[in-house]
Amino acid sequence: MSSTFIDLRQNALSENSGASFWPSFTDIMMVIVMIFMLASTVLMLRNYELVVELRSTMAAEQLAAEEARMATQTNATLEEQIDQAQHYISELRMQIMQQTEANKLQAQMLEERNARLDALTQLSEEQNELIQQQIIIISQSESDLTDERQKSETLAEALQLKSDEFTELTQRYIVIDNSLKDQQKKLSDLEQQHKSSNQQLILVRGEYDQLKVKYDKLVKPARTTKGKYVVDIRYEKIKSGVKRIQYKLPGWKSFKTVSYKELHQQLSKLKKSHPKSLYTKIIIPEVSGLSYIEAWDFMKEILDKYDYYAQ
Repeated sequence: MSSTFIDLRQNALSENSGASFWPSFTDIMMVIVMIFMLASTVLMLRNYELVVELRSTMAAEQLAAEEARMATQTNATLEEQIDQAQHYISELRMQIMQQTEANKLQAQMLEERNARLDALTQLSEEQNELIQQQIIIISQSESDLTDERQKSETLAEALQLKSDEFTELTQRYIVIDNSLKDQQKKLSDLEQQHKSSNQQLILVRGEYDQLKVKYDKLVKPARTTKGKYVVDIRYEKIKSGVKRIQYKLPGWKSFKTVSYKELHQQLSKLKKSHPKSLYTKIIIPEVSGLSYIEAWDFMKEILDKYDYYAQ
């Protein structure tokens, strides 16, 4: 029934439109808020994942940096150990060379002593043979004198005098010869003793220098390449008998051959540039061709003049 009546109230359409507008607006706003919340949630989750990834990346970078630092430290320590080991090997090689030369010297002295004994034995035998020959000659002379004595007493007396003179001259000759040989033997012994004394003096000097180095190691801090400017110096004698000197600076891939004078000039410059950190590492090859004295004198000279440890 009511649907047949016309609504005669003023603003009837406006009231109906207002009632339908606000619910629609509320729904739209709710949808917008839900979309915003969903977007915020997605963004928060995405940011959380990015933070987790960033933290993982930073932790991995820190771990890689720590491993690199440890590897660098390990490499530096290994390089120092290698440098010290090479220097120690050179010292051991020189000690072996010293012992070898001492053994050779003892063998040479023993051979020379045996040779002198053989020579003295041979000389004694020759002298015995000479004495026997002289006895035979004297016997023959005496026999001849006896025959002649029967012929003539005057001739016998003359021959006797000649025989006595010959005997006296022979004895004088033997005495002079023995005296000369004794003097020659004494002279030879003195020369040999002088030679042996010089060689022993050289060996003793090397031992004293080694003891001084060991004493310095006990008193001073240990010699190390850590924080030092290391110069590698190789010293050897090549097949032609010529001594060859090579050196290598940090960063070089190969050694450079120089003369003795050029080496000292280069080391003098480096000593001025690195007065308290120049480390001279002497390398004596296993088959160097050098004698112990040559190797030790070279090493001692370089260390005393340029190495930081001796300053």
